[in-house]
Amino acid sequence: MGVLYIESRNPLKEPLKRGNGKLLSKKRSYKKTGYGIYNISQIVKKHKGTMTFKENDGIFILQILLYNNVNEV
Repeated sequence: MGVLYIESRNPLKEPLKRGNGKLLSKKRSYKKTGYGIYNISQIVKKHKGTMTFKENDGIFILQILLYNNVNEV
């Protein structure tokens, strides 16, 4: 089994906004917001991986684990 680990770190200007266990957009117009985190979560779910996000000392940290079972290829 192979594993792909992805970590992304970005500075935050403000603390994360959360609601119902999800990240909320801070953009002024919700209609102009992207689907980045949602799309990533759907890919992770499809491939039975894990995704976590957290805030640490003003840094947004996204961690993803994807598994590849070579027997299923």
